[in-house]
Amino acid sequence: MPRERSNEITSATNAFETTILRTPRCNDIVEGRLWVERASAVDCDAVCEWWAIPFAPNEGDPQLFAWSHMTISAVQVLRNGAVRATKWPDYFYGFLEVMGPRSSVESRAPSNAYDYGACRFEEEPGPRATGVLLADEVFDTSFEDGNVVGNIYFATYGVWQGRVRDRFFCELSPEDFCGRPDAELICTNFRMTQLREAMPFDRVRVEMRLVALYERAADLSFHYFRVAPDGSETKLAVGEHTAAWATPMARKNAIVQNWPLKIMEALLNRMRESRPLAS
Repeated sequence: MPRERSNEITSATNAFETTILRTPRCNDIVEGRLWVERASAVDCDAVCEWWAIPFAPNEGDPQLFAWSHMTISAVQVLRNGAVRATKWPDYFYGFLEVMGPRSSVESRAPSNAYDYGACRFEEEPGPRATGVLLADEVFDTSFEDGNVVGNIYFATYGVWQGRVRDRFFCELSPEDFCGRPDAELICTNFRMTQLREAMPFDRVRVEMRLVALYERAADLSFHYFRVAPDGSETKLAVGEHTAAWATPMARKNAIVQNWPLKIMEALLNRMRESRPLAS
């Protein structure tokens, strides 16, 4: 049997989340402030604050506009594209410890304090809760979607969220997505948990479901599946996404507004078709 060969040790993203607080101006400089929250011999948690730095000194003070948390683990990438868990090299583990926080208090995501209005629907919690299916789309991947390790880059999963979401809502009310509307869809929070790796040339089906509907926002869940040539599927990842209907304001909190009537009615109809509305 030939000996299995592998590349050097690298990292794989297990989960990531971002809370979005406000919108930078187009001429702001974006500064990331990264530190390690927790480190072990096999994985670590990292936190990144995203700051908008004014291009000119007289344009105001730096502002925190987003906050991210990521869990990564040490892996060895095998010649066949598979990965296996391993330990960090000693020198890199030492670096992670040096990058650790200066406080014993765990960092937490700041609140964006948006008022989403009254809840019109909420999925009952529980292991069998699935939400209302809204849309699904299959993406064909290639090397363009991969990274230096060889697998599909973790940020691609977030891009797919936006594409499925935008297409679905645009089809509900195309007139609200023409030109430069007064309000638009914005993402206020998202989260991803990866269960296994996808590789270039995999076909990935992304499923979007409605978990909760408010007067001005919606909580969405995303499920990712690798589609095999025979049609069978393997679950790759799960995600959460809060979308709000709002007017972005540069360097300020967005002004959240009620859903356009056409979109709200379409979402309510989807729920009525799926299950009775809660009283």
